[in-house]
Parts: sequence; structure tokens; C-alpha cells
Amino acid sequence: MLDPPTLLRWALAVWALAATSVTGAALATPGTRAPAASASVAWAVQVSDLHISRFKHPAIAPDLVAFGESVLAALRPSALLLTGDLVDAKTASQEGSQQYPQEWQAYAAAWRGAAAAAGLDASHVIDMRGNHDVFDAARGEPSGADRFAESSATAAALGAAGAAARVRVTEISPRLVVRLGGDADADAGAAAVTAQDGDRGGGSCPAAVLIGVDATPDVRMYGYT
Repeated sequence: MLDPPTLLRWALAVWALAATSVTGAALATPGTRAPAASASVAWAVQVSDLHISRFKHPAIAPDLVAFGESVLAALRPSALLLTGDLVDAKTASQEGSQQYPQEWQAYAAAWRGAAAAAGLDASHVIDMRGNHDVFDAARGEPSGADRFAESSATAAALGAAGAAARVRVTEISPRLVVRLGGDADADAGAAAVTAQDGDRGGGSCPAAVLIGVDATPDVRMYGYT
């Protein structure tokens, strides 16, 4: 089985080939970029199961930034999807679990670096929890153990209500509209966040609708080998 850094490097190669097929000769010249998503076309890039760890595979977070600089900067996607597990949250022995601030700090720096290279702000980066991201931490825990609520792109774009919501609906190009749902408290306190992607008129239809569902449990989970 390939280790995560090798898998990410394979992903880089595959996306480089995809970029060539999508944009043709335009990407054959270093430094050139694909045209931005138009009013009728949108594309998103998904990266899953990063498992950023303080104990193994230290290249994962820097590789995500490199992916942004070498591939996303050329593809210019409408959105970047980062799906759990974002961090590994396992002890050095792999026999226990814990949410480490260092892993979440590395994740935050990585998604920000990749997004910046792609020309995307936090509202265009859609990250979702996996089971490792809730090991030993309850959702919305006030002690700060809910690191997703502090370090995720969702939290940066939508605040505490966005990080706590179970469902995120994002419409992309020609306009971006985010709606939150799935949690009574979040529904009561969260309004839709709207940002225009270009001056195409508020009544225009989105080119794509992305629906993210957070299925992680509210109760504390523990990792087992």
C-alpha cells in the first residue's frame, strides 16, 4: 500500500495530466494559467484524507502547498474541496488518539497556502470533518478541543455557526451563496452569506451547487488500532 506522501505525489501527476487535457497547449508554457471559470462552467478540485500528523509523513502539509502552487495555480478551480480526515490525531504509538494543536496549525497553514496559490479565498475552500477530526473532541466543545472550529477554512469563512453546521450548500460561479443547516442552533443564528463572483447580476443561476454533509458523531470518538 502506498504511503500518503506517495499518494499525494501521484495525485499531483494525475492532476498535471488533467490540466494538460483541459487547457491544451496553454499549460505547456511554464507560468501560464487556465482561463478562470466562466459564467456557465465551473470546476472544483477535491483532496481527501490528508491525515496530517506530528509523528509521521511530515511532507504532507508542505506537499499540499506545493500542489496549490504547481497545479491549482494552473487549473484555477472555482472551489477547493478538502474532505476528512484532515488530521491524523493519533498518538506516536498509533494505539491512542488525541487532537494535537500542531497538526491543526499545520493544516491551517497548508489550506491557506494552497488556496492563495489558486487565487481562492476561504469561502471557496470547502472542508469537512472526518472521524479522525473528532477523535477525543465533541463538536463545539468550549474548551478549544474542537480544533476544526478554530483552524478550518469553514470557520474562517463562516465563523462558529458555519463550523457547527451539519450541512453546507455552496453555489459557485457566477455567484457564491453559502447556506447552513442541519443544526437547530446554527439555523437560528446563521444567515446566508453571499458574495458575487464578477458582475453578472444577482439573478443569474449558479454553474454548480456543492453540498457537503458532516456525518461525524457529536459524541466523543476514540481511535483504535
